[in-house]
Amino acid sequence: HRTPLTKTDKISTRLLTDMTRSISIDGNTVAVGYSPPIYPFGQGGSVTIFDIQKERFHKKQIITGLFSSFFGLSVALHKDDLVIGAPEEVYVYQRRSRGGHRFERKQMLTAANTKKGEMNLFGQNVAVQDNTILVGAYLKDGPGGGSAYVFSRKEPGSKWMHEQELKGEGDVVLGIQ
Repeated sequence: HRTPLTKTDKISTRLLTDMTRSISIDGNTVAVGYSPPIYPFGQGGSVTIFDIQKERFHKKQIITGLFSSFFGLSVALHKDDLVIGAPEEVYVYQRRSRGGHRFERKQMLTAANTKKGEMNLFGQNVAVQDNTILVGAYLKDGPGGGSAYVFSRKEPGSKWMHEQELKGEGDVVLGIQ
């Protein structure tokens, strides 16, 4: 089932703004990440969850980030898992009930080998599928480096654990979508 998002569609025009940074769709659920531009500082960002019913978008939940967090810079949605990226942090949410439309925060992921304030852009890009989350950090080890962090869990509902850091070699830069 596909519903196209275009600038001429009245619903879509309200969905897609200048602050839209990311969109993820799984089944009839849509997550739209709104993150402010770099300037002015002081805005937190948000992710809005929509349900598609009869080719119409219905707003179900707004998840907001902390002041100046750029929350919603990246989003990934798969089944009951919602992953939201912000620079240096990634938030994992889980759908409250199977088929429901509300998500609750379960865990925050960070790059274990990064010092506070080190701008490697961990969280710039995120992906989730089943029991694996991939988080990009394309400035890890400076320009031309980059890493992708792999997190996994044993089963749905269990804790996500850092498994591996993949690093770019030579001309390969990891962490950019």
